[in-house]
Amino acid sequence: MDKEENKKKNHIVTLKDVAVLAGVSQPTVSRVINNDSSVKPLTVKKVKEAIEKLAYEIQPVHKRKGHRAPRRRPKRYLQKQIAVLTQLEPYLLHAPVYHRLLQRIEQALNQEDFNLIIKNLPKNQSWESIPNKLDGAILFNLDLSDLKLLQKLRSLPCVRVMGSTEKFDYFDHVTYECVIGDLAADYFIKHGHKTVACLGEEIGVRKQSFLKRCRSAGLVTYTDSGFSVEDESPRGHKPNFIEIYNAVEKLSKQEVLPTAIFTTSDTVAIGLHQILLAHPIMDIKKLCIIGVNNDYILDNLHPRPLSVDIQVESIANKAIERLFLRMKNPQDPIRQLYLTPVISDGANFP
Repeated sequence: MDKEENKKKNHIVTLKDVAVLAGVSQPTVSRVINNDSSVKPLTVKKVKEAIEKLAYEIQPVHKRKGHRAPRRRPKRYLQKQIAVLTQLEPYLLHAPVYHRLLQRIEQALNQEDFNLIIKNLPKNQSWESIPNKLDGAILFNLDLSDLKLLQKLRSLPCVRVMGSTEKFDYFDHVTYECVIGDLAADYFIKHGHKTVACLGEEIGVRKQSFLKRCRSAGLVTYTDSGFSVEDESPRGHKPNFIEIYNAVEKLSKQEVLPTAIFTTSDTVAIGLHQILLAHPIMDIKKLCIIGVNNDYILDNLHPRPLSVDIQVESIANKAIERLFLRMKNPQDPIRQLYLTPVISDGANFP
């Protein structure tokens, strides 16, 4: 039974209908709707699938039976704590885009007198490393396939930031629309470029969408086989100059040189810019370069590459806003929020 059939038959779908289809009890369906963390993740998925299939309309929180007001924080807790929980490699947290995300989160929390804890969880038994007495958490690059970790996190108000979306998410999710490659391609097409290239990581959504859009518009496109865009040294975040140089050298041997290059990250754009200044394989003054993330480092380059700004500060603001709402009303429906990236020349940098 789908949404259209329900409407045609004027059948009012009940909690019992959802329970029967999902193979669970009615109280279990009620607990899933109210985001009760005691329900197993697999059961949550079955119930949400049944709700979608039957087009069951969830009532507003204040109209639900058995609704209870959220508990107030005990007065003995003198400081309010929010944690950013991540499993990202520590050196990557110093990358400009992630630094901007964490900095904006901290600024927003300080305005509300919250203390920020940044906790890097281990890959094994990560649930044991979650700090105690948290008011909420921002989840960033976490492996949520670990059911014990997922179960523990669901007892907290949580919001996911960045990363891929899930059809049935267990947490509010704030990220950006997957239109980065399309934006870069449309810019090149609009400005009359006929031969373009794409450099960066192995085939992914950004590269695939860029190449597809350019080829459909009749542009000559070159690309590499993909490489690690960063030098993964303990010193931190910097371009993989050897791989970028090799990719550029191959491009320079083409019969018709590209007039525009899309790089899948600003790290590659920065490396490309520095290589072309030191080794003029191609004329950088005649080359349009577009990166991704709108890192502030680009402002030190001349000519400055363009960049697809994923609106990381806005993502942080929306995540904190949603987390505070979740803390006040944990039974609110889970939401996925998408921000639209834009092409930036640095003038509209936050």
